Amino acid sequence: MFTTTPALAASIARGATVAELQEAAIAGGMRLLRQTALEKVAQGVSTLSEVDRVVGIGEGTATQRVLVVDDDPVQRKLAKAMLEQCGLAVTEADDGDKAQALFDAGNEPFQLVVTDLCMPKMNGDLLLTHIRQRHGPPVIVLTGSEDGTSEARLIELGADDYVRKPFDPPRFVARVKAALRRAAM
Repeated sequence: MFTTTPALAASIARGATVAELQEAAIAGGMRLLRQTALEKVAQGVSTLSEVDRVVGIGEGTATQRVLVVDDDPVQRKLAKAMLEQCGLAVTEADDGDKAQALFDAGNEPFQLVVTDLCMPKMNGDLLLTHIRQRHGPPVIVLTGSEDGTSEARLIELGADDYVRKPFDPPRFVARVKAALRRAAM
């Protein structure tokens, strides 16, 4: 699991580049997913084709757009940095109302929405319902809530996945890629 260090939080708050965020995360003890995956290949636990399937960037992801919605700027910037590192184009919104406006404007067709559950103005439940009414893209819900019934309720509402915060970056990225693959089928 990834824990934000004070140095990483400060880098995120000042709007550091993806490279600077990666450097701060590595200095804080984080390892690159590709590095860890290749170690698993060397140990015989995985294969290169599996690493390419999960971690590979050469699948045309550069044109895929993701909308990240979270009122917590640190979580939002961290998610954005992780997804941009994978070649995804990321648009941010700090509440559900702004996300709904971006979604409805249609100027940027999103292939995936990642939204926090608890936000001021419009929460993740309402945003999810709005997107589902319009047959929108897959939605991954992020939450700090430990309430076990929330996950089932959100899946029933149409969420494609549910990730608890603080999220583990490699797992988060893998879930995003999986949702994008399923949507492309």
